[in-house]
Amino acid sequence: MFEQDRSPQALLARPMPPRFRLAAALLRRVGAAFEGLGPRASGKIVAAPMARRDSERARRLLSGFKGTLDDASRHEELDDAVERAVDALLADNQHVPALLMLCRALMLHAQVDGWQHHPRPLQDARRFLLYARELAPADPQVLEALLRCELLLRRFESAAFLIDEARDQRGLAFVAALGRAISLDMQEKHKLAEAAYAEAVQLAEEAGPRCSALVLRARCLAAAGDLARADAVMAQAVLTGPPHRERLQQWSRLKFLRKRYDEAWELNRRALTFGEFEEAMWARQEMLVFFRRLSFTPRAPFSLPEEAAAGIDGVARFNGGRLVNGDAVPAAATPDDEEDFIPAFRVNLFLEGDHLPVVSEIADPSASFEGRARLTVRYVDPRTLEKQPLTPGARFRSGQYMFLDERAGIVYHALIVKRADRQNPFHDLPEPDRGFFSLDKAALEKIDRAPFDVRLYVAEHGYDPLMGQLNFCKLVDSFVRHGQGIGVDMETGRAILGGEWRNEGPQSFEVSKHVQIHAQELEPGRFWLHTHGLCKFLRPEIEIYDIAPALLDLARRELLLAAGEAARGAIVREGDLVGALSQPLMVRRGRKRPEDDSQHNLRLRVELVDVDANQEPLAGGAARGLQALSKSRAS
Repeated sequence: MFEQDRSPQALLARPMPPRFRLAAALLRRVGAAFEGLGPRASGKIVAAPMARRDSERARRLLSGFKGTLDDASRHEELDDAVERAVDALLADNQHVPALLMLCRALMLHAQVDGWQHHPRPLQDARRFLLYARELAPADPQVLEALLRCELLLRRFESAAFLIDEARDQRGLAFVAALGRAISLDMQEKHKLAEAAYAEAVQLAEEAGPRCSALVLRARCLAAAGDLARADAVMAQAVLTGPPHRERLQQWSRLKFLRKRYDEAWELNRRALTFGEFEEAMWARQEMLVFFRRLSFTPRAPFSLPEEAAAGIDGVARFNGGRLVNGDAVPAAATPDDEEDFIPAFRVNLFLEGDHLPVVSEIADPSASFEGRARLTVRYVDPRTLEKQPLTPGARFRSGQYMFLDERAGIVYHALIVKRADRQNPFHDLPEPDRGFFSLDKAALEKIDRAPFDVRLYVAEHGYDPLMGQLNFCKLVDSFVRHGQGIGVDMETGRAILGGEWRNEGPQSFEVSKHVQIHAQELEPGRFWLHTHGLCKFLRPEIEIYDIAPALLDLARRELLLAAGEAARGAIVREGDLVGALSQPLMVRRGRKRPEDDSQHNLRLRVELVDVDANQEPLAGGAARGLQALSKSRAS
């Protein structure tokens, strides 16, 4: 469901880019400013009379925009630019700066991958640029923007005339050289294009255009197979220009292709510090899958060799300020108060043995993945809170312990308590919680007899949430087996017996052991399906409303498959369209639950809902999207 085909061909097959919905709606508004622009018009733009123009208001609207319009991944900035430009054009439909801002944002919205762009935003941009060209035929910025648009639309003949025109104009030599280089690059004449890019770099008078030309030159070299030179040129572009997350991610990709995985991971981490960045987030997931196969653990943040040679502290300079931990997807915390720390994964263990197990039986830094947890154990002194190492052969005792894997960034906590009265907390549960915990009579009896209570939770998942969760499962299973006890997964309400979580690995992972799907009839014939347990993997819980009884099995099956994708690293974000292309589902924030519903208010939730023909969410229900998704799987 979430792991859709993200190839350029699949994206180009859509009627509009996924993040273009708001901009498309805003463009429909601007039709009122032009008499010849609309669904039934010829498409030729007709200027409004002078009496209907307010150029001063248009200037004020544009002055509030503080973006740079040089990063196609900043969708909010692009939408802001489109909205301001549309409002300015509604005030004055002959305002050339507004037309330029609108067209630059549209061209960035059209970007798919490399030189592949979606035609719809480009066609809209070209119409406005031709109109701007009529209004200001000598404006060099209009000429430059129109040249770029013609090239992206692969109208090479008309672009050639514009290149000649730019070459003849004073001060536009860089524009002409860059346009020629892009034209050659798009036609896969990489040697000629690389030489033209080098000329453009020499002609650039400012740092911004020079860095842009260097990035394009590096991409051209990579397409030609010269990864070493591409790496060097991209390093020059990144290090000489201002921090730019898209360039950092492109450099990360080159490092990965050159099998320099530590450097690729570090650059990807830096790109994500500048905020939510879809390309870098998906690249991170791809690297995580690759690293799991290699059993590779990346290094802590460091400066790259190119930065060290230039005397640059890359970790400090290329930092957007956002803390990137794990896979950079927001953790499932309390929706109402994100400052409260609520562990994403909690397990209560009840050990029946007369003595607590030996520490080395549970966890050891040299343990294999198939046996004990590969972790370092420290005892936390209750008086000084110092983390004290343990002597070989020592047993656990009452108190607090930390389990660490410093390279992977994993931290687990355990609180071991000797039960004085052995009161079973699961006997007298409140009414809403009784249906959540699925503990049979045998499990309750084991809890009654257990003299020790161990409360385990995940403090830090590490760089890979899936591996952090699976290693935690290893720790839990070791405690249950060697302590002759039973565990209770506090996120799903299930009992954990010895051996159930022993062989959990990235390839043999069964999501049904860790995620439960509950169905609740909210009104006659209408069910609410939702997950419990995705928070362990730092993903929001998923829910679906208004499911008919006939679709319960289908919805449960699709929801479990979606949970498996999310647990393995698929990105789940509000506003995304997921599922089948013919009838997608929208991911939106989960509905508000009653205040006393603690089990569901504890975690972030997202709802899957059907959309209409304009890809706007319906009030509720996901029947059409689920049925379309099921049919697409069968075909």
